[in-house]
Amino acid sequence: MFTGQKAVISRKFGGRFTAGDGWIEGVNLELVKDKLIFQAWRCNDDDWPKKYYSTVRFMFTKVKSGTRLDLLHSGVPAAVYEEIRDGWRKYYWEPLKLALAR
Repeated sequence: MFTGQKAVISRKFGGRFTAGDGWIEGVNLELVKDKLIFQAWRCNDDDWPKKYYSTVRFMFTKVKSGTRLDLLHSGVPAAVYEEIRDGWRKYYWEPLKLALAR
């Protein structure tokens, strides 16, 4: 994985996934090949409410120059909002940008 952290994801509806060396876990709610990954998503963090899931939607769109990726993360608890926002940048978007530049 481009983040350098372990991630495992099922390719099936209802399948489970983990990311960030197990810090993130969840379930695939909808999968549309080459178009959409929609997941129930939670952190294994003391500040994250127990048994509470937010949702993450990855949308892929073909564009002239390749593929556009849009992300919508909804339902993040206020207590961890800044940590999650900063985590997306630090652990996903910045490493992805570097990987694609190679």
